[in-house]
Amino acid sequence: GSGNCKSAITCPFHGWTYNLDGTLRGAAQPASLPTLDPVKFGLPPLEMDIWNGFIFVRFQPGPQPALSQVLKNFDAEVSQYQLATLQASGDGFWTEQINANWKCVRDVDNEGYHVPMAHPGLHDLFGKNYYDEPLKDGLSRSVGSFSSGSGRLWSVRNYKKLLRAKDTLDEVHKKCWLYVGVFPNLVFGLYPDSVIFYQEYPLENGKSIQRGGNYKYADEDREMRISRYLSMRIDRLTSKEDEQLIQWSWEAAFSSAYEGVILSDLEYGVKAYHDTLRQYFPVLKGPEPEKGKLLHVNNRLLAEQG
Repeated sequence: GSGNCKSAITCPFHGWTYNLDGTLRGAAQPASLPTLDPVKFGLPPLEMDIWNGFIFVRFQPGPQPALSQVLKNFDAEVSQYQLATLQASGDGFWTEQINANWKCVRDVDNEGYHVPMAHPGLHDLFGKNYYDEPLKDGLSRSVGSFSSGSGRLWSVRNYKKLLRAKDTLDEVHKKCWLYVGVFPNLVFGLYPDSVIFYQEYPLENGKSIQRGGNYKYADEDREMRISRYLSMRIDRLTSKEDEQLIQWSWEAAFSSAYEGVILSDLEYGVKAYHDTLRQYFPVLKGPEPEKGKLLHVNNRLLAEQG
């Protein structure tokens, strides 16, 4: 949805009103209620963090550091994008259900080895100028620099021809798509004409939700809006191609002929990701536990490894 909250938060059910700090301002028909402490009966607090205008919340405390601390290594590079001034594009957020384990989505997304074969649009845009930096300290980085050709496909050809890049970007970032991955399931895409994000959530084993959205720059003009339309068109086609790859990857693991995989050096990002997964989930190193026992077994293994 859209809108604003000027001075108070009002419950649409009974009309209780809360201050912006979460304390109770007032209840409807207060004479029918006992005296209410504004803090005790206020909204429950949530941990919140802000990184370059993006707001992160978590409903339960955890051992992980604030994302602004995790992402600070990218602060210098992304400062030129002026992320805190981004505006909603008007497209809203998109959500899709994927009939595969969420880690299959990450496997496909964590390497560019498949791009020349599976993504004609991206390959037309980047050529051989795409590379991945593997996961380190919870972050990964991938860059696709535009190839020198004019482009064979309609969307790519017109994107290169009409691109209106953000003025604050240096010459390198005016001609590349930069991806910042946050372990385990979040990716930012920083483009010369717009910014996107996408992430995955498991519903159950074999079913996942992927959601994302795109933002426009505050200084977007007609030329940049056209550029954003074309980059989103390339992305939509790429996403559809990835959906098929994800499905095949998931189905392949259940084939009677499946004996594992051999990774190219260009798929080192997949290895680095799974190495990190095994640090947090040592249960992945052994046989699958009985149903309902996974958390117990993993906690025991974490305690054993110290």
